[in-house]
Amino acid sequence: MEPTNVPGPLRERLGDDASFALLEMFHLAGQAWRDDVLSLATEQFGRLLAEEMGKLRLEMTQGDAALRQGMTQGDAALRQEMAQGDGALRQEIVETRAALRQEIAQGDTALRLELRQGLAAVREEIATTRVELLKWSFLFWVGQVAAMAALLSFMLRNAGAR
Repeated sequence: MEPTNVPGPLRERLGDDASFALLEMFHLAGQAWRDDVLSLATEQFGRLLAEEMGKLRLEMTQGDAALRQGMTQGDAALRQEMAQGDGALRQEIVETRAALRQEIAQGDTALRLELRQGLAAVREEIATTRVELLKWSFLFWVGQVAAMAALLSFMLRNAGAR
């Protein structure tokens, strides 16, 4: 530092050494002030940064808690919906099974009735056929007996006339 930075009348009154010491004192005081201001600004910045980080952490924790709560509620709602769907599906299966059993029972009853009617018709037809067969057999036997009697009678008449 140059003592010439000190105004002329003050430099004449103090001298070069005192002017130089005054400048050095101002320089040291400025450095100390600058260090104090920097230290204070750094402390204040650190404190503000810590506060903001705390707020951010709090917001993140709240957001995480809200997200977890939302996921839990969504999971519960999904489970409830699945349980309701499962219950409805089970009910539908039971109803379908009951309807199917009823349909099978009705089909079985109808089939048995139709089978009985068919068997009755077959038995009736067999009985009718048997009666017809006996009638025609009897007629054939009567015809055979008549033919044999006529043939015998013819043979006896012809054998006696000779």
